[in-house]
Amino acid sequence: MKMEEMDRLLTKNHLRLETIKDILTVGQYCPGAICDEVAKIAVEDSAQHEINQRTLAKWKNSHYIWQNIAYVLQAGIEELETGIFCEMFDSKIYAPLIIENAKDLPLNLIDELLMHRDSKISLAAAKWCEGKNIPEEKIEEWRNLDCLAARIAAIFTTIGKELPADHPADSEWPFRIMSDPVGAEAVYKSFKNYPYGWGNYMLDEWYDYSHDTCKKAGPLLMRIASARRGNVALIKKGLGSYDWNTQLEAAKALSGKKLSLNTITKYHCSDKFTLRTAAMYAAAGREDVPRRWIEESFTAPGAIAIGARYAAHASGFPPYRAIEPTGEVFKQCLNGVIIVAEIPKDAEIRGKKYEGRFRSDKAKIVDIIGDFYGDDIGISAYDKKTKYRIGDVIAVPDFNYSTETHAAGFHFCLTRKEAENNKW
Repeated sequence: MKMEEMDRLLTKNHLRLETIKDILTVGQYCPGAICDEVAKIAVEDSAQHEINQRTLAKWKNSHYIWQNIAYVLQAGIEELETGIFCEMFDSKIYAPLIIENAKDLPLNLIDELLMHRDSKISLAAAKWCEGKNIPEEKIEEWRNLDCLAARIAAIFTTIGKELPADHPADSEWPFRIMSDPVGAEAVYKSFKNYPYGWGNYMLDEWYDYSHDTCKKAGPLLMRIASARRGNVALIKKGLGSYDWNTQLEAAKALSGKKLSLNTITKYHCSDKFTLRTAAMYAAAGREDVPRRWIEESFTAPGAIAIGARYAAHASGFPPYRAIEPTGEVFKQCLNGVIIVAEIPKDAEIRGKKYEGRFRSDKAKIVDIIGDFYGDDIGISAYDKKTKYRIGDVIAVPDFNYSTETHAAGFHFCLTRKEAENNKW
């Protein structure tokens, strides 16, 4: 086999084309042997390959719907036959997948999908609009519709562009949008990198109305404030909120913000739990904050200790490691595949020994035991998306510095036997 062909088959962190064809062929002749979970992974990865016309023709005329979907992801949704189209778009599984991966969707179809009775389908259509070239008149039309998905779609279209200015702060719409996870994602992406001061003003206005309207708005606005320049005044408002989640997100948002040492000292000496937590996040990476403040907070209650560990990491302290692996560690993936990893000496490690499961912020994949339908790849049993190959270097940017076992991180067991009894 030519090197170019091998490189194409071994597309990094996607299934090989041969593996995809095998899975979809087995599914065609023996549907019970391939679950929807596996077929979905194969179909999603098929979009990363160039499929020859002979295979596409076979998939188009197949009676196996997953082959039909693989065809659509290559040829486009407009090539669907009416009967197959109706079957796919009455499904909570197939329709969102097709919409998410579609290269192009006609405007009239997007309109129909945004009004679909199933929220999974309508919100998938809204999310598809991100980065797409939607005419301004259509965006304006969506903004004025009494339809949640359409309003969210209008916000997705503005990511990286001019933000909509027609949602007054005293309207119910911002909070209805922020209450929905897809809507919250749209608002976050729209505002976090918006460079103009008007964005800060709108966030401030929304926050003032959020307490009685939407409990989810406060934490979301704090996360946006964290990602934006400035916004310290808004974050301080969040610290004074009556909502615990808003207070906690406000404390985290102070990481990297310009606070005076006097303010950090005031927070550190406070008897308020949230302010002491805020002091730790504000101290992250600061050379003018006494190291003993951070070290003394390692044994403080809950969120304060988590903030202290985060500050220690950002300030160059030695990593905190709940255990010291003696060698290779193990993680079970889909289909019983076990990936073998090494944890670097400078990695943070959390977990509880009696649970037998741990997590780190870094890892390197050194071996794979077993295979996924003939492919030497491990696929996360948790999200069904994260894939591992030998040589991959893992870094977890949103690593959670708490001692919680099930929080964000690269999860592993110390022995293969323990990994075989734990799938995630």
